Amino acid sequence: MNYRKLGRTNLNVSVIGLGGGALNPNKDPSLTLDEAKEIISYAVKNGVNFIDTGKEYDEEFISKAIGKEKLHIATKSEAKTKKEMNKDIKDSLEKLGVESIDIYQMHMVESLEDFNKRIENGVLDSLKEAKSKGLIKYIGIFSHKIEVLVEAIKTGYFDVVLVLYNVGHRKAEELFDYTKKYDVGVIVAAPFGGGILVDQKIEGISNPKAKDMVAENALSFILFNENISTIIPGSRTLKEVKENIDVENKNLNLSTEGVYEKVKDFLGEDFCRGCRYCEPCDVCESLPISEILKLKILYEKYDYRIRPKIEYLELKVNGDVCTQCGKCLSRCPYNIPISKLLLEAHKTLTITDSDLKEWALGEIIYCNMNELKQKFVDNYNLLFNNKIKIEKISYEILKIKKELVEKNNEIKDKIEMIKDRDEGLKNKDDNLRKLEIDLKN
Repeated sequence: MNYRKLGRTNLNVSVIGLGGGALNPNKDPSLTLDEAKEIISYAVKNGVNFIDTGKEYDEEFISKAIGKEKLHIATKSEAKTKKEMNKDIKDSLEKLGVESIDIYQMHMVESLEDFNKRIENGVLDSLKEAKSKGLIKYIGIFSHKIEVLVEAIKTGYFDVVLVLYNVGHRKAEELFDYTKKYDVGVIVAAPFGGGILVDQKIEGISNPKAKDMVAENALSFILFNENISTIIPGSRTLKEVKENIDVENKNLNLSTEGVYEKVKDFLGEDFCRGCRYCEPCDVCESLPISEILKLKILYEKYDYRIRPKIEYLELKVNGDVCTQCGKCLSRCPYNIPISKLLLEAHKTLTITDSDLKEWALGEIIYCNMNELKQKFVDNYNLLFNNKIKIEKISYEILKIKKELVEKNNEIKDKIEMIKDRDEGLKNKDDNLRKLEIDLKN
């Protein structure tokens, strides 16, 4: 594992880190603590020394999963006021079970207005005071908007920036002159573009045209850039962690342009990078534009026929609310026809009855065979254990039945004894009567 200095901090961090968002039981209730421990333990043993988490990621769960492993920890808060940030820092310290947090970040600062408002409300003051007290070591910030990060860097108070950067979304390259000038560390999130840059084979099949859409290419593109200190891919499984670490171990030296051309050939020019510059929508603030367009890519480019439709169905707001006002178009740094794509996405992703039937069949056909085998074993063991329990119960029933028969026989014997005694008493009574009559005579 290679390590790079995180800006002006004294932290040397592994170039591959861990994104805590994937280890969040609030988002994925199926995630167990043992699974999270296994993922973190493997990562640490293979050189990973950095993890990024957040208040909404369940810091207490992350702390238990980390256990005694040695990791630099970054966390973050969306606090809007000094009072809220003071409380969040205190809560994070308690939940993470540490005396000091390596990096604490202002999170989801989505406009210059929002940034300035938080500064006015004392959020940065709270972080500076916590740093002076040793409660946190360094101050960071995350935003989807590069202009916000530039403004934050210029204040001189932010030691680290967390930014979206990948082979599809390269706007962060506008930031690197500033990070270099102010010696600010760069943490990269979403290296796989939220899933559009890697063929996840989520339905058990793979589009042959997606052969270049692999983690190796996506991570290599970022690692090639020396402005980056660490990447925090969200790894939900041990297999994903191994793949990410293996990429770094290969010391690949692919040119950035070579990888970009492969991505562009597959996805085309008009694909959503997930930068969220278009959001919020001017008409409907809750319209998840980037999420909808991502599902469109998964359906049309990767041939995931059912899952994107299921996820689209679960969205609270769909693309049909778009009024085609076109205001979002001017905000897109990649000039993609957002309004047009939203309507196309709605038409493509709206689920039908036949889709539901196909999905149900697909679950049967494409479900993992190991899972099927395990289910068979589990069910067999359950049946076997139940059989043993039934046999034990049957034995107990027979035992009780035998005892009841014996008791019944004892009762019958006693009844016969009572009858015999009654008969004897009757005979004695008859004899007494005869004796009494004889005496009278």
